[in-house]
Amino acid sequence: MGNKLFSEVTELTGLPENLIGEELKALLLRKGVNPEQLTMESLREALADYLAHVVLEAEEAHEDTVKN
Repeated sequence: MGNKLFSEVTELTGLPENLIGEELKALLLRKGVNPEQLTMESLREALADYLAHVVLEAEEAHEDTVKN
């Protein structure tokens, strides 16, 4: 499933495939997932961690804005 799932996800984002592909690949590698062996479960876990990180950064930025 790996390469096919990876290709489908990068295509379905609607973003430039070369950019999102590199970002997704780096995200997966940080989680210890080989993009060629990507599964739905490893994709879910990696994206959940990524979203949690993005939300945390947004909350911190908002708090900094409110303080100033």
